[in-house]
Amino acid sequence: IRSTRERDELRLAIREAQSTIDGLTHDLERAHSAAAAAEKDRDSAKGRLEATEVALSAARGELSGARSDTAAAAAERESVSHIASVSVEEVRRGAAAAAAATEAR
Repeated sequence: IRSTRERDELRLAIREAQSTIDGLTHDLERAHSAAAAAEKDRDSAKGRLEATEVALSAARGELSGARSDTAAAAAERESVSHIASVSVEEVRRGAAAAAAATEAR
């Protein structure tokens, strides 16, 4: 049988050990909670990344379409410009021929 002093010291050591265990248990619970929150944040970020990649792909498609439309419009403008210059030249030749015919009469 131990003395009262030894028993009191043992009780104090047991309380301190239990307090340490309680603190470590609380820290472990917080770590689990933080890990779960981090995993949720990671999943959310992954979803946002996937949505951004889809939007980027769509934007690239729109840009490609716009470039094609611009190229087609430039080609059409060039064609119209060529037709107009040919038509102007034909009108000039026609006018010159009419003037020559008028002078010849």
